[in-house]
Amino acid sequence: MNKKSAFLVCILWTLFIVSCSNPETKKHIGFWEAQNSLEEKMVWEFTENRFTFYDGISLVEGEYFIDYSKSPIWLDIKMADGEYEKLSKTIIEFTDKDKMKIYASFEEERPRKFDNVDRVIIFQRKK
Repeated sequence: MNKKSAFLVCILWTLFIVSCSNPETKKHIGFWEAQNSLEEKMVWEFTENRFTFYDGISLVEGEYFIDYSKSPIWLDIKMADGEYEKLSKTIIEFTDKDKMKIYASFEEERPRKFDNVDRVIIFQRKK
């Protein structure tokens, strides 16, 4: 391989690596807080592929899958408690870099928009 070909391969490989590590697809990672309609505090922490959620009563941990190519963003939350597994088909939208609204559903169909205000929760990123 000549120098030009080697250089081209290096450039293409670098562009590929940079495109795979797009920070826009990791905006959700971090520690988030919210209050529900009863003013109970909820905390949610996302790491690369796991989450921890605490609502003052229950601590839930599990895996999640996120699809930034959808609008609103699709977030599938997989929770396991002993012998049963539950999947929440959730949508999220970032209202700014430190706020996201979430609409979680355990129904078969995913919500398409944030039309049920009683089910929408606004989370604030904590630093």
